[in-house]
Amino acid sequence: MYRRKAWDYHVLEALGTTLEEGEAMVADSVEFLHKAGMEVLFDAEHFFDGYKHNPEFALRVLEAAATKGASHVVLCDTNGGALPHEVERIVTEVVTYLGGDVKVAVHLHDDGGTGVANAIAGVLGGATQVQGTINGYGERTGNCNLTAIIPNLSLKMGIETIPADRMERLTPVAHHVAELVNMPLNPQAAYVGHSAFAHKGRLAHERDREASRRV
Repeated sequence: MYRRKAWDYHVLEALGTTLEEGEAMVADSVEFLHKAGMEVLFDAEHFFDGYKHNPEFALRVLEAAATKGASHVVLCDTNGGALPHEVERIVTEVVTYLGGDVKVAVHLHDDGGTGVANAIAGVLGGATQVQGTINGYGERTGNCNLTAIIPNLSLKMGIETIPADRMERLTPVAHHVAELVNMPLNPQAAYVGHSAFAHKGRLAHERDREASRRV
């Protein structure tokens, strides 16, 4: 995975270079990695901010990565400030512009509490990959939560989230882990543990009430 700024403000102010040089750096780096035999996923940092400010430059950055061999261009909401209707519209426009020459993915942060909704909007716009984390861990308020995104896409929208060939590779691993652990769930033990915890809670409550009476 290779990251580079897609917001003209960052190229000009943070990197201190020209937009032409920013585009060239993306092209040169992706080409180098691709020629070295690597699959390149290009993360376009701050893409949604950049697209809203200067769509022409943001698209040039994606095109530079695509033409030099990137398998995916990843549209990042690095500030977590985008809203679902913006994400769906922009992803749709990017997919239309690139014309299927490269896969489009989304990478979304949850600063505004819309990470999961933005991911669904990105898929509706044509993204074929969502980058996220289990339970939404990540920078600041976290990344979009795959444990919510996967069932929403699979169960509610009928969209395949894990390709069949990968499931076939995962299944033997899951069986192997189960054999290694060899500890089947004991419902009775689980119930007893829960009852003991509840009983302990009641005892503590009774002690607190008795103490309050003494006071």
